Amino acid sequence: SQKFDVYVNTAANLTNYDGQFPHLELVSIDASSPVSGTFPLLGSPQSINASLVVGSALGRRSSYDPGQAVTRYINDTNVRFSGITMTANSKEDLTLSNLIWRQAGTSGGGDVANVVTIADGKSYPTTVRGRDYISFFEPGIVIKKGQTIDVYVQGDLQVSGANRTIKFDIYDNTDDIGLSGNTYEMGVGLSPDANTDVAGVESAFITSDGTTDGDTGSPFYSGPTITISGGAVNLIGKN
Repeated sequence: SQKFDVYVNTAANLTNYDGQFPHLELVSIDASSPVSGTFPLLGSPQSINASLVVGSALGRRSSYDPGQAVTRYINDTNVRFSGITMTANSKEDLTLSNLIWRQAGTSGGGDVANVVTIADGKSYPTTVRGRDYISFFEPGIVIKKGQTIDVYVQGDLQVSGANRTIKFDIYDNTDDIGLSGNTYEMGVGLSPDANTDVAGVESAFITSDGTTDGDTGSPFYSGPTITISGGAVNLIGKN
């Protein structure tokens, strides 16, 4: 079997559609062999809001993030790769349900082990899909309005990773960060509040002009590059 996820981006201005409930329909599948099923397949309706003041969230670099490119060694454990903070800057509490890290370094899946997300002081496992490491928070983590939580990713470096790199990014501020408001139940995107810069910079939120007012870039948060060293001998003594 094969799983498909379907996404849609909304227009910047939804004033004319406020209060409507659109949904997506899959009406047919073209394939080289017969497809059985009842069409259309209906997606769940999504409410459009252009009038209610709903929650917002602000992101900063976490103190658990290395803050710059660093070198670590094979067999190091509990290495902190990347981290951000999330603040509920809103009139309502927020709930964090899931987070996706994307491993953008040269290391393969077997070069790092025991990868977990630490969120608000608690460890959550990751599910690996290709280069994505997904953590589901069950039950969701409630961020009280005005409060901040730390979220970071860590793992163990394997011998096979020598001379390779690990870089954990957050690719998108909405699709990869599952935030929603607890009052109106609307999805909430994370906006950078500090530590912004332009493409190519590490340990920073990437925007079009390097400021918090710029459009979000790709990746949304660019984590630091961790170079895995196999170690070296720098002194030979004689007894």
